[in-house]
Amino acid sequence: MPAVPDYRNDISMQLVVTSNHIKPLQRSMHINAELAAARSARVIARDAAANAPVLTGALRDSIRAEPAGYADWYVAVGAPYGEYIEFGTMYMNAQPYLLPAAMRRFPEFVEDMRDSIMIIPGGANAVFG
Repeated sequence: MPAVPDYRNDISMQLVVTSNHIKPLQRSMHINAELAAARSARVIARDAAANAPVLTGALRDSIRAEPAGYADWYVAVGAPYGEYIEFGTMYMNAQPYLLPAAMRRFPEFVEDMRDSIMIIPGGANAVFG
C-alpha cells in the first residue's frame, strides 16, 4: 500500500481584514439588551400589579417599571406597606405578588438576552456554551 503524502505543513494562508462590523454589532447588542430589560421590567410590573392583593387598589396602582441606567431597569412598589404584603409580618401571612412575577418572567428574560447576542459569530453558544 503506497504511503499517503502529508500536506499539512505545506499550506499557508494570509488573512487581511479590510473592514469589520464590530461597531454595528455592538450597537445592535446594546439596543437589544436595553429592549429586553425594558420589556421584562414592564411585564413583571404588569404581572405583579395583576396579582397584587386589592383592598383599595393603592398597592396595585403603585407598581411601576422604571429605568435605572442603560439596559438597567427595576420594578418599584410605591406603597409604603408593599414589602409587608410581599413578605408578611409576625401578624399576617405573606401575599407574594412581585417575586412570583419576576420568577415567571426570568426564563423569557434569559432567552431575550441570549437572542440579543445571537448576532455574534457563533451566536449564544460562543458565549454561553
